[in-house]
Amino acid sequence: MEWPYIAGDYTVGNRKASFAVVTCGSHDLPERIIAKEPKLVAIAGSCETENDGIARILQNVVSNSHIRFLVVCGEKVVGHEPGQTLVALHQNGIGDDFRVIGSEGTIPILHPKYFKIATPHIVVERFKKQVEIIDLRGEKDPDKIVSVIRSFSARQVEAYPEQ
Repeated sequence: MEWPYIAGDYTVGNRKASFAVVTCGSHDLPERIIAKEPKLVAIAGSCETENDGIARILQNVVSNSHIRFLVVCGEKVVGHEPGQTLVALHQNGIGDDFRVIGSEGTIPILHPKYFKIATPHIVVERFKKQVEIIDLRGEKDPDKIVSVIRSFSARQVEAYPEQ
């Protein structure tokens, strides 16, 4: 399978790196982060929606077993709350109605129509096991974000076991 699997608003770095970065509403940040640390970051992109946008992120993350950390940073997207929704998703998962439990977003529903690689419940469970969330919501300084990435990279984690 070609990676990234799902099209979106992102920049690809080192496909075997352990970090993915979601910059929420900060559209200029992904390229700046990749430019500063191309070896440690697999993919960085913005996300403005709490449903389709998050479904795209989840599928690209779980389809690359090297990604073990998801940095959530950047400007808040009022109303949609993709950053808060990602954190809630990782902590609480989704209900039988595909709604992200604990999300403050307007329509935080990960409908099956958004998923190509597996059902939403399967993708969410793998996401919760595969990655650790690094919550830097609101942080827009690429130097600070990269500093945190470098600090976590010292842990030298292995790729997630393939299913």
